[in-house]
Amino acid sequence: MSAGQRQFRAVFEKPVKVSDGYGGYDVTWEALGPRWVGMATAAPAVADEEFSQSREVQVLDHVLSVIDDPETRTITAEWRVTVQGRVMNLRAVGFPVFGKIRVNAQEGTAP
Repeated sequence: MSAGQRQFRAVFEKPVKVSDGYGGYDVTWEALGPRWVGMATAAPAVADEEFSQSREVQVLDHVLSVIDDPETRTITAEWRVTVQGRVMNLRAVGFPVFGKIRVNAQEGTAP
């Protein structure tokens, strides 16, 4: 993947449980660090609509390509990613192929 194909700066974050001091826990987000990614918007399908408070909400799927390295291999579908100020939930993480990892992210859903 050439540098020209990685045009977006992304920050991947994993959920971390932290004690709340009362026997429970809170979830915070720990950043992996900035990565340059390629991003394409997947064609929306009919099923990609959610109904919230009696109104339709469109969700968008994106396919991200990130360079394969030991840190990016730890990314799982429980993580989230921020690209251009937009927070997206990860839906699927592919196996490393030809030096890159493909990640499916969904925008428009609550983290």
